[in-house]
Amino acid sequence: MLNQLGDFGHALDILLEGDHYASAAIFVGMAGAAPALREGWLETLAKAAAKRPGKWLGLSILARPEIAARYEDAGFAVFEDTSRMLTAQAALVRIAAGFDREHSAQGPATPRESRAWPPGTASEVDAKQLLRELGITGPVEVVCSGPEEAARVARELNVAVALKVVSPDIQHKTEVGGVALGLRGDEQVRAAVEAMDARVRAACPAAQIRGYLVSTMAPDGTDVMIGLRQDPAFGAFVLFGAGGILAELLGDVAIRLAPVTVPEARAMIAETRISKLLAGWRGAPAADVEALARAISTMSACAEYSGERHDIEVNPLRVLPEGRGVLALDALIARSA
Repeated sequence: MLNQLGDFGHALDILLEGDHYASAAIFVGMAGAAPALREGWLETLAKAAAKRPGKWLGLSILARPEIAARYEDAGFAVFEDTSRMLTAQAALVRIAAGFDREHSAQGPATPRESRAWPPGTASEVDAKQLLRELGITGPVEVVCSGPEEAARVARELNVAVALKVVSPDIQHKTEVGGVALGLRGDEQVRAAVEAMDARVRAACPAAQIRGYLVSTMAPDGTDVMIGLRQDPAFGAFVLFGAGGILAELLGDVAIRLAPVTVPEARAMIAETRISKLLAGWRGAPAADVEALARAISTMSACAEYSGERHDIEVNPLRVLPEGRGVLALDALIARSA
């Protein structure tokens, strides 16, 4: 059939006619770039794309960049690797499904009062203050100006503590040595602050450092990520998925238009692979999924806050065992791109 271009074009027309299919993934391999067939293929596929401007068309083809560019100009998303084409198509289907729903009559869990977003990029401390106003709490923590104050606070807490640099200019603190965990005793905390200060200033000499956050170590639980993005094309949407270091590695994310209700948040959680961990994997205690759903719903209402559009991300949000709630271990607020 690859040589019968007219028949192929007709079959593609039938496939894309009506509302049965919103997209098509086409594999032609090297055939679409063969000199004897190249122009015929391009003409046939370009005509099909022109007839269905609202449908996504993916094309897997092995061709020189200039040939691939001509297919892109004709309206195709071009891939060399067929698996990547199908992965992209699947992602678009999941995103569309997340947006294509009616809001429940039950509104989202909203904060008692709306407020303006913090100006500019907020530090972790600023972001957590907003979360506390929403009812999403974190560990007991104190911002300290230097090593002596940090040592005193750690002594007063009298438990193992975490130490983090506080700066609106540093989004990924672990990458610049701005996080230390499980510290005990005055000397250990004092030395950790001094070493961290040197590391961070060497890695980010222009960063504004507002101090060091000393907090109690969080109890065991399951780390997830919740976020709000405000896009000029899509509007505000909410994300939920695996958290901590797994967020970018697994890409295990569910998406909905904001705001979302608590039942919609439960459905988001159920779509992800990490939901199995939250339900209690291999004898582990079940996590507080209800508290997590409320946190997702509550944060989604931030899209209605006044001022410039902002994004907010809580990663990790630690979900404790059932009945014990959630804890925001790190958070970021920044102006939307």
